[in-house]
Amino acid sequence: MEVEEHIVEEYFRRKGYLTNSNIRLEGNREIDILALNREEKRYLHIEVSVRLGYSFQLVDNAHKFDILNYPKKKFEDSQVKEYIKEIFGTDDYEKVIVIWSKPKRDWGEIKEAANEQKITVLFLEDILKELLRDLKHDKKNQRDEIIRTLQLVSRIVEEKEDCGKSKLRSG
Repeated sequence: MEVEEHIVEEYFRRKGYLTNSNIRLEGNREIDILALNREEKRYLHIEVSVRLGYSFQLVDNAHKFDILNYPKKKFEDSQVKEYIKEIFGTDDYEKVIVIWSKPKRDWGEIKEAANEQKITVLFLEDILKELLRDLKHDKKNQRDEIIRTLQLVSRIVEEKEDCGKSKLRSG
């Protein structure tokens, strides 16, 4: 499992979701994360695609990393849809794409196209910030290596923020 997927899965677990990740299907198909919140009766199919070299686009003929091509590949495959319906017991579930951050170009059009396809676009940058804030106050020693690393990093960020505040007060 990719680190980004692991972070997104932890984020949704902390929000009360049961998750299953890295689901391999025939024909080289994969579902990144399925998430279920029983209390809210919400079912999510989450695909995580974080590319730092180029951003998510409205149309991207070179990489197919756009709001028109990417969802077809990830959400509309008949095998994927059948599997999810079998697991959730319904085909009424939400589709979520997680990318690094809000694209600088064409964001309005991308958001509109996502809404038309009933897809939610989330940003790993925001998820990571929220998870770091949560981990900063988490007193448990995390066993998971990635989450433990984030917990330690959250403490460094806290110390730097506190040092900056002290310098402002004394200066």
